[in-house]
Amino acid sequence: MRKQPEQLAAAAAAERSPISATAMRRVVKAMMAIVDNEKASYRCKTAAARALAGIRKNNLNAIATTIAAKRFEDLEQRLTAKLEDLETRIRESLPAEDRPAAGDAAGATGR
Repeated sequence: MRKQPEQLAAAAAAERSPISATAMRRVVKAMMAIVDNEKASYRCKTAAARALAGIRKNNLNAIATTIAAKRFEDLEQRLTAKLEDLETRIRESLPAEDRPAAGDAAGATGR
């Protein structure tokens, strides 16, 4: 069963971030308050906006890494299944006396 992008995002964030979700919400809320504060200096607003952009970038990188890892696992499973199928087909195509024992990767030649 495939995970939805939202589930992947949550999993990626949980696995990658050393900061708890509660603490991260507080940080984002504080940064947003600075950005929205009319009395905050331009320097403070810029720093808060950069922090928010950095958080977003890290989250997107974590999601991309999770998706890439999942794709790799899926590909590995498919290739393993194909390899096993090909080995079985090759083994079955050989004359009975030349067939290696099941699970014998070296085969009758001993390679």
